[in-house]
Amino acid sequence: ENYSRHVAGGKPGDPPVTLLDYFPPTPDGGPRFTLVVDESHLTVRQLGACYAGDHARKLPLIDNGYRLPSALDNRPLTEGEFWTKVQEVVFVS
Repeated sequence: ENYSRHVAGGKPGDPPVTLLDYFPPTPDGGPRFTLVVDESHLTVRQLGACYAGDHARKLPLIDNGYRLPSALDNRPLTEGEFWTKVQEVVFVS
């Protein structure tokens, strides 16, 4: 949790590498995959909450010396970062 940014060679604040980064691009520039979001009326709101909850949990640990400040870079994607990695979505409720 403290060192992943350093090991990966990232800069402070860079989005973390996720499974979405491993889908190869298509030759014609089309979507790499179609994301089906089930229970979208709940799931979409959870995207932002994952980041906020992780950030709130780590701040006291950093402030009290239990984690390095770089621990904030090992985190869930923000909602905006997530949607930039997804090209085709089907929302199901």
